[in-house]
Amino acid sequence: MKKKSQMSCEVVVWYVLPVLRSEIAKALVKQGKTQREVAKLLGLTDAAISQYLKDKRGKAEWLDEDVHKMIQRAAKRVAKGEPVAPEICKICNSLKGSNKCGI
Repeated sequence: MKKKSQMSCEVVVWYVLPVLRSEIAKALVKQGKTQREVAKLLGLTDAAISQYLKDKRGKAEWLDEDVHKMIQRAAKRVAKGEPVAPEICKICNSLKGSNKCGI
């Protein structure tokens, strides 16, 4: 996934962040949140959430069971009112150096 000229921050912005947002959005919908509620919780537009839910954005084959578990835990905390940014940072930091997603 990572090209030689890309810094890890670029990889996160272009490849990791959309996947994490997509998976968290899907988890929140499965928990019963509406698309509009998910958009508000994630600080995104309804249209962005729609694209995530329809797999038009944020697809990845590198997600494994451990990452899915982290995403589910993060989604539960976000649903309870925790801010999403620290949750995404926790997951991203755990991925650094793991060779799972190129960062």
